[in-house]
Amino acid sequence: MSAKPGYGSPGALPMAADLFIKDDTDTAANWDACWNALESLPGRDLPTVVMRAEAARIINSCRAVTEGRGIEHIEERALAAYRLAEDRLAAGSDEHLNRFMVALDGALSVLRQVRWESPDSPR
Repeated sequence: MSAKPGYGSPGALPMAADLFIKDDTDTAANWDACWNALESLPGRDLPTVVMRAEAARIINSCRAVTEGRGIEHIEERALAAYRLAEDRLAAGSDEHLNRFMVALDGALSVLRQVRWESPDSPR
């Protein structure tokens, strides 16, 4: 029995697996870059409304680049950071944390919207 070129060929499966691994690595790198951009927002001299809009733009840009793959991980990360910032702010005022929460709020507003727009999401 001879293997035909294509999916049945001996090298096809490892090659397909490499594509998925590279794709996942690229996706993770893109979302890491997205997270870094979100984290840098509080340090920029932006009004609150602009910072919130910029966070939303960052999320939408990363979502477009990754075609939405891995978006759940950035949402989990943003929610965890938001909760941590809330806890820290309960202990005392911190302007940087306040600004970071504004950026996270902008990002989370888009992430929640994306979740409800997804055909796979439970409603």
